[in-house]
Formats: sequence, structure tokens, C-alpha cells
Amino acid sequence: MWTSVRPLVLASLVAATPVGLSAIPGWTNAVARHGRAGAQHGVCGDAQTLVSKICGAAAGRASDVRVRVINLAPPLPRQVVELRLRTKSVAGRLSALVETTHPVGAHLALLVNDRGAVRVYGEGNLDWLSPCMRAEDLLNSQYWWPTQHLLPPERIEGQEVCVVRSEPAESSATAYETVLSYIDPVRRIVLRAEKRARQGATLRFTYRGVRKHEGVWVARQMDVDLAPGGCHSQVTILGGTTNARLDDALFDPSRFAGKRPQ
Repeated sequence: MWTSVRPLVLASLVAATPVGLSAIPGWTNAVARHGRAGAQHGVCGDAQTLVSKICGAAAGRASDVRVRVINLAPPLPRQVVELRLRTKSVAGRLSALVETTHPVGAHLALLVNDRGAVRVYGEGNLDWLSPCMRAEDLLNSQYWWPTQHLLPPERIEGQEVCVVRSEPAESSATAYETVLSYIDPVRRIVLRAEKRARQGATLRFTYRGVRKHEGVWVARQMDVDLAPGGCHSQVTILGGTTNARLDDALFDPSRFAGKRPQ
């Protein structure tokens, strides 16, 4: 749910804290190790290098942040969920432990990004978190997809940004057919992402409140909008760190014995 470099997952608020969502491992700028170089456009370079640099800005970091999610999906009533989100790369796989703090102890789930395929242990498809987003959105798994194309640069609020189009393998279980990422090439953060679902709907992620925290550029807030449908979620980082000390055992799927991955 955040956007910034390698790590947020909610992999895209960048990394600040108050941590920015995009820099949390997983949130927006994950590694595109299997991407294709393709065309080059000035400061943007090529797609694989650009995404890898974004990821590298926060490489090796573990994050532990508090997040508030406000959901507006008429005719459903306004919903507020607060959670603790811990992310870390374990054995080469980006993992996220999602735990609700309000309501206290209501839900606990482990998400593991295995080469672009997200497995969820514990709480199924995470419908309890947001009616707009899916589990794979928390880990920005698109940056591990096999195809990354660099498109001509565009402008967002007068600023030139690099545009990367990510495409999954034909056999991928993802709900999306393409993802466009609009990246600030100087601060190396994602400012906006647009995910087109196979059914035709588009999910837009807009990152706001970008600032530098613990040496990494991060976004304090992420707005998620689904069209058509009118669903809106606002994700805000309340506090935390992108330099956490987290034991690998926290992210061991065997802790969820009897809970089959989704």
C-alpha cells in the first residue's frame, strides 16, 4: 500500500515515517530482475535499470510501520482499519506480515512474494482490509514480472516522470494484465501506478506527502481509486521505521500450520 522504492507494499508509499509506503519492501519499487532492457529515454535509461535502482535505494531494509486504511465503497458504510505492517526479504522472497490493531487482533496474514506470485497464509484474499485492493497490491508483485517496458516520459503536475509498463507471464495467476508506473527519476520513487484488471477495470494508486525519512524518499499517504465502481481507499502511515530489526522466524509460513496458501 505504499509507493517508493523496494520496499511498501501498501511495496508503494515510498519509505518514510513516519515511513512512506512506497519505500517499504514490497510497496512500490520492487526489483525487476527479469525485466527486459528495451528502449531508453534520457534520464530514465532503460526499464530494468530504472526499476532496479528504485529497488536498490532501500535494498536490505526491513520495515515495521503502523497504517490506517479508510475505505469508502458506497453503498457500504465507511470503514476504518488500523494495522501493523512488517516487511522483510527472507530467503530472497519479499514477505509481509499484516496484523490488525483496530479492531485489535481481528486478523493476521502472511504474504509471500515468490518471483511475482503472491501467496497468502492465514486470512485468504484480505477482503477485510479493503474492498478496493487485493493481496498482491500490498507487495507490488508487478516489479517481479518477466516483462518491463519503458514508455515515453510524461508529466505529472509539471514534473517529467518515467513510465514503465509491467506485464505478467501468460501463466501468471495475477488479476492484472498490465501495470503502468509513473516514476520520479531523481528521487527514485513511484508517484502514481495504474493497474488494469483482466476484466477491464482500472485501479489507480496516487502517492502523496513525499519526503525523505531515514535516508529514503517516502510517501506518507496513498489514495486508491477503482474505476468503474466508485471504490476509494486512503492509506496513511501513522508511524514506524524502515530500519527495523525483524527475526526471519516471523515470516515463516509454517507458523500458519493448517492454513493453506491462497
